[in-house]
Amino acid sequence: MDRTTGDGGTTVLTELATAAAAAFGTAVVEVATSDVWVWFRGAAARLLGRASGGHEAAEAHGLESTAQALAEATDDETRERLRAEHAQLWNEHLLLLLGRMDEERQRLLAEEIDTLTRAFRTEGGPARGTLSGNTFHGPTNFQTGDHSQMVNKFGVRE
Repeated sequence: MDRTTGDGGTTVLTELATAAAAAFGTAVVEVATSDVWVWFRGAAARLLGRASGGHEAAEAHGLESTAQALAEATDDETRERLRAEHAQLWNEHLLLLLGRMDEERQRLLAEEIDTLTRAFRTEGGPARGTLSGNTFHGPTNFQTGDHSQMVNKFGVRE
């Protein structure tokens, strides 16, 4: 896909880059009102901030604006319209960032975005690592993650 860059030139986006951008737009709106939002927003803001020349705070603010707009939707019709608009907005934003990069940097960012979007999704929506509604009474250790190991020893050591 040819895209016009800000300096009047054009760059060709790889198939991986365009697919990553589309998946990212969808991921943002899927996760924006879920329990994994804070994690996703932080990781996405870091990636986008690095790609946009160090504007991580601005990227985080934009992502949070999306979450807020979706959370404030008063009915299903409005929510679905906003989801479609914001998915497209983030798709286009990422395409613009990718379009400013050479092919190697584009590939690396697209792979990182792909990894990010896959990390929180399974078929049907957010899943892996999602924790919600837990109640603990008494001494508790809690750990999440793939291939983790934890040894708990509660009690008094003599």
